Amino acid sequence: MHRKLPIPFVRSALCLGLALPLAAQTTTNTLTIGEAGATGCQGPGDPPALTGGVLASARFEVGYDEATRRMTLVVSNTSAVVGGDATPLLTEAYLNLPHGAVTTALLVSQTGSGGATPDFEVRLGSNGAGCLGAFALSLATRNGSHGGIANPAATRVGGPPGAAVVGPATFVVEFTGPGAESLNARAITYGWSNNAPRDGVHAAAKFQAGGSSADESGFIGSTNRLDDCATSMWLVGDPLVGSTVTFCRNGQRGCHDCMWVSLFPGPTNVGGITAPIGLPLLAVLSGSVFDQFPLCFPLTIPGDPGLVGLRVYFVLATAQGESSLGIPTYSFGDVFTVRLR
Repeated sequence: MHRKLPIPFVRSALCLGLALPLAAQTTTNTLTIGEAGATGCQGPGDPPALTGGVLASARFEVGYDEATRRMTLVVSNTSAVVGGDATPLLTEAYLNLPHGAVTTALLVSQTGSGGATPDFEVRLGSNGAGCLGAFALSLATRNGSHGGIANPAATRVGGPPGAAVVGPATFVVEFTGPGAESLNARAITYGWSNNAPRDGVHAAAKFQAGGSSADESGFIGSTNRLDDCATSMWLVGDPLVGSTVTFCRNGQRGCHDCMWVSLFPGPTNVGGITAPIGLPLLAVLSGSVFDQFPLCFPLTIPGDPGLVGLRVYFVLATAQGESSLGIPTYSFGDVFTVRLR
């Protein structure tokens, strides 16, 4: 693994003098809660259930705007509507944040699609979600089932009458911290919970007030993706010339990544493969096999003023097999862009 930008990088940068305008990146990603393959704390079922065997599910749509350092989280309660039973309310949502990137989180706004006005609070730290472990970020109602998010198709909901928020509900959270300006949606959604008695998960939700008696509850985790190794990357620190920053990446357990680096934004199609960054590649950095924890390494930026304004493009590639022509095929994560200052 390279620890410093190589000499060819410096020479190329000085020759190219890249100063093309580039808008701040806005990225999106979606996680599902409670579908087949997910984990729950109330038993071994697949899909997992709340107490009393009540099924519950949700969808988290995450968007992140680098320019404003704001995450938009749209929470949809997709729990099944069953006869005259109360459809569970979603009262807590949990996400992992990239290691070392965020120090504060401010809930800027919260809106529902009907019913009661949302009254959630944001919690930053080590937020436990039962057997699913601890999460860096949670959004929770201030008073249990009072103000929980309901499935708009529900014919009956539990909790105090008229207190449910009709979903979807939208939350805008502003982050600050040494990595807040370089985050993307995948970095937020593809982290792992910590200290889980069972395997860690990317996200989780707490449901309450479900079932025939409207008192069934529990924690349900995300359905973790396996198709593209769910890779993400982020930078901790300000990319100033002459400084050292920390570059981190994460991925699905057991996957092996390869980091491609370029001075060109792309995309480029070569031999039937569409790479989301440009060619030729500046470097190909071999990675390691992912586990639950992020892989981070220091990256020293040469102290040359001529590099100020240079944009470098990174993407994580994971091998998926071969095409019919025997050409290796890859799955790619989001493009990660660093502008030197």
